[in-house]
Amino acid sequence: MSDDDAALRFRNGLNRITFVYLGILVAEWVALAHGDSFFRSSLWVLKTGTVLAWQYAILSANRIKLTRGENLGQIWGWANRITLARGVFLALFAGFLFEPEPSGWAAWLPGSIYSIAAIGDFLDGFIARKTGTRTEMGAFMDGEFDGAGILLVMVLAVQYDRLPAPFLLIALAKPAYAAILRIRRMLGGRLSDLPSSYMRRRLAGFQMGVAAVILFPPVDGSLAFLAETLVGLPFLAGFLRDGLAATCRLDPTNPAYLRWKGRLGRCLFSRLPPLLRFASLALASVRIAQAVRGASRGLDAFAPWRSAVLSLSPGLQESAARAFATSQVSALILLAIGRPAVAAVSAALVFILTEVLRTSQGRPDAMGLASVAAALLLLILHTGQQRDRK
Repeated sequence: MSDDDAALRFRNGLNRITFVYLGILVAEWVALAHGDSFFRSSLWVLKTGTVLAWQYAILSANRIKLTRGENLGQIWGWANRITLARGVFLALFAGFLFEPEPSGWAAWLPGSIYSIAAIGDFLDGFIARKTGTRTEMGAFMDGEFDGAGILLVMVLAVQYDRLPAPFLLIALAKPAYAAILRIRRMLGGRLSDLPSSYMRRRLAGFQMGVAAVILFPPVDGSLAFLAETLVGLPFLAGFLRDGLAATCRLDPTNPAYLRWKGRLGRCLFSRLPPLLRFASLALASVRIAQAVRGASRGLDAFAPWRSAVLSLSPGLQESAARAFATSQVSALILLAIGRPAVAAVSAALVFILTEVLRTSQGRPDAMGLASVAAALLLLILHTGQQRDRK
């Protein structure tokens, strides 16, 4: 496809997006106006419209860059359509900013909407890879929407008191990084390509996943703080390294840096996982010992899991608590074994989910927090896929 044909195709698609975005805003205003005042409905639509306008503006401003490269016939293909739909969900999510936290069933809406956007982040890349339709436009939108989504969700998490205000630094990481590069480019400074990184995309995915989960009502604040600390601090460190490398303050080929990186990589990927698996086995053993000791003394053997099933009828509570205990202890044992990789990953996810449910009616104990930390770190450092760990 020639450059002129690609430019025409891009312009026609952008025109269609204009009508789609306007239709979304009108539909949203009509839906909100039935149950709210004119002012609040208009303010909500204004927030959604601001995000949609930003998306349109960055596409229009980068039209020359986005109509170059490979697969120009697929710039409006299914992979990029999913990315655009993801952008729409982020715009709808923005409506919750600076509003009172919803109650009842509506309390699940912010987390659900952001989760759909996060799933879209996986789907668009998966489809582009499987169909060979990767485009410059798709990669550009993906990066921009990642940053915007993390900014929005972290602001809302702080607004809802799920996280303390210092975590807003995570929200500002991508905008600050982009601003530094833009200023340096305007001043004529030299910029360098980023070094390859196994963890960059992985941490971004975990950041989106953790941020989505902590918005759901059952998540305890202690769990949210722990999870975001374990994911957010490496995420921030990655942006710091990328900023230093991109502005030529860090030479990724420097022998001293390579030695330091090698030591850190060996510590994280070779030495830490066995320790975490041993900790998982120890925590499972302690839970089993607690249950056995409690039963032998005539106490409630499943007391640590009882809070998760209080909403059930008394006749179901015993079997439900036993199922909770079995699933968590089994998950910790599978984490300790670490093989096969699929089972270990599934076990980590099962444990984290059940711990969220277990602590939904009360605060987590030290063992629960330690177990979540081990499971989450093993997920982050999962080495089942052999990739460049930089």
